[in-house]
Amino acid sequence: MPRISQAEQMLMGALNDLERDWQIAGADWHDDARLHFEEDFIAEIQPAGRIATGSISELTLLLRRVVRECK
Repeated sequence: MPRISQAEQMLMGALNDLERDWQIAGADWHDDARLHFEEDFIAEIQPAGRIATGSISELTLLLRRVVRECK
């Protein structure tokens, strides 16, 4: 399952990078466009990404169990 685990790690890293970079951008960007961008994109990406990483983690555990039981 290394590919699935790597995908989960990559997604988690990308979400962490997004969160960090969004905070940095927010220090200097204070107009309505930022607010709209956050509402339209950031607010949806972060929770969806967290759900996806949880699902990937569950899938990894399930696949490991299947492999173990089929040996």
